[in-house]
Amino acid sequence: MFDNFESVKTSTPKKSIAETIKAASKYLIDRQFPEGYWNAPLDTNCCMEAQWLMAMYFIDFDDHKKERVVRYILDRQREDGSWDIYYGAEQGDINTTLECYFALRLQGFDPDNPIMSKARKWLLDNNWIDKIRVFTKYWLALFGQWPWAHTPVLPPEIFFLPKWCPFNIYDFACWARTTMMPISILTVRRPIKELPPHLQIDELFPEGRDKADFRLPRKNKKIFSMENVFLKLDHALHAYNRFPVKPFREYAIKLVLQWILEHQDEDGAWGGIQPPWIYGIIAMYVEGFALDQINMSRAIDAFNLHWRVDRGEGTMREASTRIVRTVFDYSNAPYSNMVLGEVIGFPGKWSSYPPHWHPQPEIYFYRFLPENGYGFAELSEDVVKTHHNSTVFITEKETHPQTTAPGYAMWYLWVIRHIDGDPYITPTFVPEHLWVTDPDKEKDIWPPKK
Repeated sequence: MFDNFESVKTSTPKKSIAETIKAASKYLIDRQFPEGYWNAPLDTNCCMEAQWLMAMYFIDFDDHKKERVVRYILDRQREDGSWDIYYGAEQGDINTTLECYFALRLQGFDPDNPIMSKARKWLLDNNWIDKIRVFTKYWLALFGQWPWAHTPVLPPEIFFLPKWCPFNIYDFACWARTTMMPISILTVRRPIKELPPHLQIDELFPEGRDKADFRLPRKNKKIFSMENVFLKLDHALHAYNRFPVKPFREYAIKLVLQWILEHQDEDGAWGGIQPPWIYGIIAMYVEGFALDQINMSRAIDAFNLHWRVDRGEGTMREASTRIVRTVFDYSNAPYSNMVLGEVIGFPGKWSSYPPHWHPQPEIYFYRFLPENGYGFAELSEDVVKTHHNSTVFITEKETHPQTTAPGYAMWYLWVIRHIDGDPYITPTFVPEHLWVTDPDKEKDIWPPKK
């Protein structure tokens, strides 16, 4: 927030700017679809996985996905020991690397583990303590690894500012304000999850924590600058936070918490966006919400329901990874005579595997990106080639795994018709192939990873 502020000067000729704008415009126009929209793959870095591990540790929630998430992080470590901020980045990223490192430490990884040693060396070589962002500092502060006194304060009293005020929550994008609200609670409550000595990251402070400079670094040395304005404001907010009398603090927290709950979606998330989602869970936990409280349990379940279904365990090595979003089914719309959802299939990956069937009829409608893409649908012993805007009708008890051609992304709409007296609940997997999901079988086929 404040420590990433930096003034920018440019002497770039106007002609060069005009040419750049023209080139950028052409790039966008060339990639616009005939219908008028833009569509492209969306991927993220391992901060998402690392923060999920940290959050689950903070709220003392044990989830069966932890092992898979840890493996995902390990598989994406770079040769130099770092983790990057986007796929194919030229170099590693301080914040992603630090959050992955800390998340792995919380999972019991010893600092002398070669994986951790490489990451630690990279962090120290790149002077991590002077370069980490505010959000990473918040994560460390939640576990007592960074002093709350040296993190920016976002007081919940910001909720009182009217809409006509130049600085109010509705001047921010929806994802930003839904993130700000839970963070405002955390920055004034300053919770700390006490860690046992063996999980402390003292090894990242080779000269000792007492010699570390946790202050916000100044990048602009001018007396009068916007950076100094924000730093002075932060100092004032810290002073107010230390003041013993804050007459509206608890009322503000109450209103912010109420706002968070009122804006929680039906599926338990907040707009399907990770930051407000994960900070919302922690804020509710800090405010005393039990794990089985309805808002908390829905938020935790949202990480498991309708968002991503991985059938890539065991010997499959994530070859059957897909994203599934169920719009409605028997659990949330028992009055309907059908189930509706969508699936995103990754390039070269299988979907709906291992093979399964159900007595209820089903229809798949396909879209591919780019549109000349294709895939294959198994219908028991038959195979059908699927194209953009094609449809497949799945009859009673037909097995129907799908696969996508490498280099193409597949999307399909799926509709299942309930049978009177026999609504669709869950598929029946073919026992012959179900063994491939067993992680214990992996060692029978693949050699151990060195």
